Amino acid sequence: MYAAPPVIQTEIHATLPRELHNTEKYSAWVAERRAGKLHSFLEGPSFDRGGNLYCVDIPFGRIFRISPQGEWQVFAEYGGEPNGLKIHKDGRIFVADHKLGLLVFDPGTAKMEVVLNRPHHEGFKGLNDLVFANNGDLYFTDQGQSALEDPTGPDGVALDDEGNLAIVHAGFGTVWVFSRLGEPLYRIKSCAGMRTTNVAYGGPDRKTLYITEAEHGVILKAQLPAPGKLMYSHM
Repeated sequence: MYAAPPVIQTEIHATLPRELHNTEKYSAWVAERRAGKLHSFLEGPSFDRGGNLYCVDIPFGRIFRISPQGEWQVFAEYGGEPNGLKIHKDGRIFVADHKLGLLVFDPGTAKMEVVLNRPHHEGFKGLNDLVFANNGDLYFTDQGQSALEDPTGPDGVALDDEGNLAIVHAGFGTVWVFSRLGEPLYRIKSCAGMRTTNVAYGGPDRKTLYITEAEHGVILKAQLPAPGKLMYSHM
């Protein structure tokens, strides 16, 4: 057994403005979870080359764009359940949608196209997340409802340049950082709610870890010693 790793504190980078809280629209995604009313559920953070942070709002089919100054904008709103988001190096925005499949959005017009939704004429169980390899190959997960029986299962992950892995512990308000050998290096603790959902490295030196927290609708950030692995969007 390892000793408890040192704690790294977070601070709030940006908060979803109250005028963007969704309090009227019905969501089957929310109803199925019986968690009461939700104004949003943030996931899938990813930076573009201009320093804008994109994230998704699963139950209400929204994609937000947050400027480097912390200003929020609804980039797209549609009848889906976006769960993961990554950006191609040509600027296109790819989304793993739990309801509609693999989607792509034009960064200028927000026009949406379906890339794949019925491989071999069979539907997906429910897409969750996605990532580009260094050569541009796109990998995505199709986990459906398989992890919802256990609300303490880890969620989003990110790698740094040293091979350390940041793993979000959904429902525990924590991001764990493990070495490439599996040693616990840090516990990054939410200063807001317990619903930490996903992570992305950003900042000028890529040493800032940004964390979506869905209970309060905020983006958290923490400073880490090693830079995050350069994403395909920035190659």
